[in-house]
Amino acid sequence: MNSNDTLQAEHRSLLPPVYLLMAIVAMVGADYLAPAARWIEWPWTLLGAVPIVVGLGMAALGRYQFHKANTTVFPFERSSRLVSHGVFRLSRNPMYLGMMLVLTGVAIGLGSITPVLALPLFLAIIRQRFVLKEEESLAQQFGPTYHEYTRKVRRWI
Repeated sequence: MNSNDTLQAEHRSLLPPVYLLMAIVAMVGADYLAPAARWIEWPWTLLGAVPIVVGLGMAALGRYQFHKANTTVFPFERSSRLVSHGVFRLSRNPMYLGMMLVLTGVAIGLGSITPVLALPLFLAIIRQRFVLKEEESLAQQFGPTYHEYTRKVRRWI
């Protein structure tokens, strides 16, 4: 295995849920080590459960729709079908959007400003490492059908 293969294998092992977990750990650590001004107080922090549940549901539904369409959920594998129904009519990336909702819920639950800093960082990493590459691959694979889909459905919401 050459160094390029090793690099590819490393990138493939760091799937989006791993980045989600790393972001959650970073958010909790930042809140514990350097809590900035509190923007939400107890018991209002409990409202963080709402975006967490919605986000998990959205991600799970997207995964289910991929499974039902018999196509891969893994970002580095070739899709066998373009899924454009269900939650994919609302967003081209409902699973990533679901992850962002989970992180938003965690930030609300923690209640201080510091964890919020992880949100744009997570979004930038997911966009650069996955979304742009997936869009390029889908455009090459599905051509005009994919372009029509992107014209009708926004990347996020």
